[in-house]
Amino acid sequence: MGTQTVHLSSVEELLKSASERTQLADFGPAQFRENLDQLVASLLRTGAFTEQGLRQTREELTTLLCHRLQIQDWLTRYPEITSEQVHSPVFTTGLPRSGTTLLHHLFDHDDRLRLLRTWETSQPCPPPGFAPETIPQRMEDTRRRIAQVWQATVAGFDAIHM
Repeated sequence: MGTQTVHLSSVEELLKSASERTQLADFGPAQFRENLDQLVASLLRTGAFTEQGLRQTREELTTLLCHRLQIQDWLTRYPEITSEQVHSPVFTTGLPRSGTTLLHHLFDHDDRLRLLRTWETSQPCPPPGFAPETIPQRMEDTRRRIAQVWQATVAGFDAIHM
């Protein structure tokens, strides 16, 4: 598979795609636009992607814009959540295969901590009409999406992550 100069959609097309996907239009305060414009301009100017990389980049940008729309909608419907406080957050970062997953699992055994789950980060807002009994399906949907992406892009992924 060769490389090609990236032909990302314009920022306006990405915004439109996210709005159509979510049926939402309010992106909230416009400060994010300058950074998004710069990111897309940089990708257009310097990016050389495989066809798969191009598809993933478009999809990732659109997904993040969908999240922004959903979060803004959630904040509009439930403004009281902005008064919630998170005390003493702990952030785990590290290179792949460096033990961060093990550390994450160790933290999970401490009842004083509330871990952010992968399915929560991939779907930051509950869907309209949310009911707690839908959580297992949201978890499975996330697991399936992640597995599909990795299996399509990383040779031997299943052997690494059994």
